[in-house]
Amino acid sequence: ELQSITIPVLAVLGNHDYEKGRQKQIRQILTDNKITVLDGEATVIENIGFAGVKGFGGGFDRYMLSMFGEDGMKSFVQEAVNESLLLDRALARLEQEHADIKKVALLHYAPIAETVYGEPEQIYPFLGSTHLVEPLQRRKVSAAFHGHAHAGKFKALSPTGVPIYNVAVPVLKAHHGNDTCFALIDI
Repeated sequence: ELQSITIPVLAVLGNHDYEKGRQKQIRQILTDNKITVLDGEATVIENIGFAGVKGFGGGFDRYMLSMFGEDGMKSFVQEAVNESLLLDRALARLEQEHADIKKVALLHYAPIAETVYGEPEQIYPFLGSTHLVEPLQRRKVSAAFHGHAHAGKFKALSPTGVPIYNVAVPVLKAHHGNDTCFALIDI
């Protein structure tokens, strides 16, 4: 299926890709088949800049976990901070090298709680982190796309108005009311 691709395809890896410690092999398979995998990198296609990271959990807004307490908790929060910094650096490179282009962010984990509504609240800290929305707003991206939350909402806006889309397949199907597994978004 991958060998028949004729258009540019971009991807970020997700939690399932890391499950067995085979993320490097998965990335290699995808890149060998003309898919650009973004993990703190950026690329430009048709005068639109794309930056991507996996992201991480940590919770949202006033319920975001803090770097306090046990080392395990601090490490968990630090992972979310590190992913946010990777995204910010990739978006900053786009700004420096291509000052006048629109920017789009690709994530696996959600940057805002509004697109995970429908999931049990108890698992929100494992669905994404507000740390991820900060670079989207600071770097003024035109849109951001994430997956991971299978029972979430298709579209919501960040506090500064950045459109955030949850493009997990079950969400796309529920949004379209059929078996459609894609959405066309005009940037």
